[in-house]
Amino acid sequence: MVLTCMTGVVFAAEAGETVTVAFTVAENPGFATFAAQIAYDTDALELTAVTKGDLCQSGIFIENVAKGKVSYINTVDITATGTLFVATFTVKEGAEIGTYDVVANLDTSSTANANYEPVVFVINGDTVEVTCAHSWSDWTVTKEATATEHGEGERYCLTCLEKETVIHVWEDENGVYTKYPTCAENG
Repeated sequence: MVLTCMTGVVFAAEAGETVTVAFTVAENPGFATFAAQIAYDTDALELTAVTKGDLCQSGIFIENVAKGKVSYINTVDITATGTLFVATFTVKEGAEIGTYDVVANLDTSSTANANYEPVVFVINGDTVEVTCAHSWSDWTVTKEATATEHGEGERYCLTCLEKETVIHVWEDENGVYTKYPTCAENG
C-alpha cells in the first residue's frame, strides 16, 4: 500500500543548487517502526543526504541514500506529529525546467506500533520546481519611444526562451529622459 501526500510547499532551485525536503506526519496513530522509499525523478534530482527529523531522535534510524530508503526502529510508540526525516537533493545539470513531486512511500508491511500491530499513516512530501538560471539575450527595441509615447524593448532567455519586456521613455539628443506633455502642462 502506498500512502503519500503533498503539503503544497514548492521549493525552487536551479541546476547545481540544493534543496531540502522535510517528510512529516500530521495524523500519527503511534508507531515504533517504519520503512519508507523516497520517490523522485532521478533524471532531474540527485538524493545526496537523509537525516533524521525530530520524531526519530531516539531509537535506531537507518538511511540508505543510494537506494533512497529509510527505516526506523524503536521500542516505544512515537505519537507526536512532526518531521520523520529530511532529504537533501541537488538539481542535476540538464534537468528540464518544471515541477517534480518528492514523496516517501510507506512500506505498510514494515510499519507497526510497539505492540507489533500494523499501523498506517501518511508521510507528507513536497514539490521541487527546477527553474532556469537565465542567460539573457541583448535588449532589442521593439517600439521606438517618441516625445509622446513610451517605447518598448524585450530580451529572451537563451535557455528557456522566457521573454522580458520593458517600457522605456523618450530621450533627447543628450540622452536625457524627457517629461511627456500632458493636458495640464507642456513636456
